[in-house]
Amino acid sequence: MYYLGDLANTCKLGLQCYSWLMTSVDPLLEERCRAGGDTVCGETEAYAVAKELMKTWPHTQLPGFDFPIEWSNIYCAREETWYNDLVIEAFTTTLSAKYGKNKTIFLPQVQLPGTNEGNRVPEATRAALEMTTEDYIFLPINLNSSHCACIVVDNFKGALMCYDSVDKRTHQKLLQAIANEIISSTLTGFA
Repeated sequence: MYYLGDLANTCKLGLQCYSWLMTSVDPLLEERCRAGGDTVCGETEAYAVAKELMKTWPHTQLPGFDFPIEWSNIYCAREETWYNDLVIEAFTTTLSAKYGKNKTIFLPQVQLPGTNEGNRVPEATRAALEMTTEDYIFLPINLNSSHCACIVVDNFKGALMCYDSVDKRTHQKLLQAIANEIISSTLTGFA
């Protein structure tokens, strides 16, 4: 019984995502096409995704990712919604693939708050931070399983920056503590 309720909710979210694609994104892509001088633009990327979304079972794996992400995971992709962890991971994976030859690296997401204060950043993340030669390192941070923020390591300037779309003091304090932990344990030459 729960499965049917969950499936009905999933399908509702899929329809909301479809509606957002067709009413908000598709017109923008059409406008961009026409601004480029084309008179007949054909099928936009948004329409192609929306069409695929409607004909694919929600629990079908999305192609092109080396981790399990289903179509239903991207149903949250619309305005004024929180993105789930898999969407954030898919986004950083997509950016890594697109800008792979760039001087940027995306590390796997860190889940916070950790219980061991002063040792919250996983050892694998610390090792990656120490060994990388890229100019910029993006470290997505999952705060309290409810919100994503990002710490950016600027190796060129020797600085860390914290980005958070929600300007909450508790988030800022936690991000600052993580940044200080990274600087004191891994990137000791940073300010």
